[in-house]
Amino acid sequence: MMIQRKVATLLVSLVAAGVAAVAVAPGSASAQPGWPASCYPVSPLFQGRYNQNPDRYGCAAGWDFARDGGYVQDFAYGQMATSPRQGASMITSAYHFTYWADGGLRHGLTLRWSTSSPFNYDKWLVRIDYNGSYAWQPECEAWPIWGCDRYSGGMTWTGVSPGLYRFVVKGCDYNAWDGATCNEGWTNPIWIWF
Repeated sequence: MMIQRKVATLLVSLVAAGVAAVAVAPGSASAQPGWPASCYPVSPLFQGRYNQNPDRYGCAAGWDFARDGGYVQDFAYGQMATSPRQGASMITSAYHFTYWADGGLRHGLTLRWSTSSPFNYDKWLVRIDYNGSYAWQPECEAWPIWGCDRYSGGMTWTGVSPGLYRFVVKGCDYNAWDGATCNEGWTNPIWIWF
């Protein structure tokens, strides 16, 4: 009873302060074990990607917001962003996960992007910053065996250290005469902190 009274007092204080909250009933379609009881709705822009693996992204942690010509939404374990410069349906997303190995808890990150249509590329560049500095730039050729095709791709890293990660993706075409052309530039950044 005491907890219910404190929650009610907190909600009244939030409403009085003009802060909106969306409550999700335990056991409803949006509430998952271990998630907070107040998930935000997943933006229709990201619903398709989210529905592919909702447990990996976790509860929506806020409303979607505009950034660099696209939209971004934060989740308990990751973030999603649209990047219309790279294709009308281009969504970049990343999430953090943990696993047990070698007798201890380890961390991993998964990055996905799709679809760049009508643009298609020979290769994808992924720039990763760690704690505000350039860390590395892996490439993914447009061969399904590498986890990428001409319109989309994904990468997973295990054994990563906690910190702030920033991901951007760029599609490029290559030829012997001109070298690389990456006309559409980098996607909206994805930020992951754990």
